[in-house]
This record gives sequence, structure tokens and C-alpha cells, in this order.
Amino acid sequence: MGMELRWLMSTSTSSLHAAAAIVHGGSIANSDLAVTLDPAAKLFSQEIQASGHSIDELLAQLIPLSASIENNRQLTETALRKAFGPRAVNPESVSRIAGAVSEMENSFVGAVPDAMTALETRGRVLREQWESRGPGLLASISRLTEKELIAEQADVVLVHPILGGAGSSFMMSNLVMIEAVLANPDSTLPETVRLGWLLSTLNLELPMHSEALPRNRLSVVGLLAMLPVALAAAEEVEWCHDNPDLLPAAIELWQLRVSEPAAVAAVVGQWWESYRTAKPRWLVALAALHQALEEQDLLA
Repeated sequence: MGMELRWLMSTSTSSLHAAAAIVHGGSIANSDLAVTLDPAAKLFSQEIQASGHSIDELLAQLIPLSASIENNRQLTETALRKAFGPRAVNPESVSRIAGAVSEMENSFVGAVPDAMTALETRGRVLREQWESRGPGLLASISRLTEKELIAEQADVVLVHPILGGAGSSFMMSNLVMIEAVLANPDSTLPETVRLGWLLSTLNLELPMHSEALPRNRLSVVGLLAMLPVALAAAEEVEWCHDNPDLLPAAIELWQLRVSEPAAVAAVVGQWWESYRTAKPRWLVALAALHQALEEQDLLA
């Protein structure tokens, strides 16, 4: 049985994704939109900093939760509690951060009033492309690794293409976010393959797969580990061609936060070849990749 997907669209998630992109200095595809959203994004960042909390940790909760919680005060309370515990939920912090979230959302909707209509059109294209070979891609990933790696169900949240092509995996929420672009930023790396790669990472947070890995390394090492698997599976379903340049290209294009992409790609490629030969448990394989990257001092 394949993975059951629930497809969602959200201007709220789009606005928070935009805030994250601007705060992190991302290359915004539309410069006019970047200028329009910048004040709200700065306010959003300032309010979180004033609360004394990590913006990345809070965004890791706000973004996936925003797809299902419409009330921004409830969204903020829930995100703060999940990220930092009950003591973080104090009236002043909640009020100020929720206000900044609303300001960001209002700014985004004002700048892109037809966002939902565009997402419906773009999302339909991506979904149709996915349904043609996506289930086969995940089945191939399962055969190449372990069947328990593929989650039974997941949410896919489509967001406005702030960066011209981007996506994130939120393992604890069993959700992936992907920008709904009409054309692949790179014809050799279709967005459907990016989507399959992100979906393949969702079960990595289960102890049976990652308990040998430090929790603060899972988001990077886990995503890197699934890259060559997804590319090999994409070759099987004829979404990609066998090309040694695809792995370093994917690390760059899909915006994995590593300081030396070429060196990381070399280590991951060697690790993948060793895995295909020995086929150890995925738990052991992840630990081995982590060790190899640590030995080369390639993890920040």
C-alpha cells in the first residue's frame, strides 16, 4: 500500500515561509515582493527575538501548524508550547508574536491577493505530475532501503514560490511543504523528485531509524542520506538520468545547509555505494554517514 497524501494550500503558511526566507537572507524570486514583505518580516523576527526564543525552533512549529490552525493567537500558543514548553506561553509573548504573524499574513495577502487561485492552478499541475509516477518513486525508495522508511500517510502543503523552488520536511508533524512552481528550476531535477525526497524523510525521526544519531543532526544527516536514494529511485521511474553531477546539484538546488557542498556530495556518494553493497540496517547506515561527515568536519 502506498503513502496516502492529503494536499493542502495555505496563504498563512506561504506568509510564514516568506518570513523565514527573508529572515534567512534567501534569494527572493520577486524583488518587488521582497521589498513589500521586508518590514513585516523584520517585525516578525524582532518580536521573536524580544521574547528570548530561537526563531528557527519557533518557525519549525509555526510553519506546519499554520496549515491547519487559522486563529493566529491559537497558532502562536500551540507553537510556543510545542517548541519551548508551557512556560513559554505567557500572554505578552503570545500577543506580540501573534500580532507579528498576523501582520506578516496581511502583508502577504495584500501583495499577492490572488495567491490561493494561483496555488490551485499550480498545485493541480504538480499533483497530476506526482500521481503519474510518484507512488512508483516511493515504492522504489522502499525497495532500495527499508519498507518501514516510507510513512503510511502525510500532508503536502503547497505554498507560494517565494524562492522560485523550495521545500522543507517537518518530520515531527508528518508534513512537507513545497513551493508550487509551474516550471522546474532545473530540468534535470524535477520538483516531483524533490517532493518524493522530502516525503521519504518523514519516518526518519522514528527511533528504529535514527536513535543512534544525535537529535540535532537528524535534520541534516537524514536529508542527505535520502538524497542519493531519491535520485536512484527517480532514475528507475525515468524522472532523472544516471549522472554523477546530480547529487552535488541537488545539494545546491534543494538548499541543504552545508558549508562545502562538493565535499559533502563526495562523502554522501561514497557512503551510498557502500550501503548498496553491504545493505546494513538503515539505523546503522545513518550512524555511519554521520560519522563520515564528522570525520571530514563537514557538519557545522
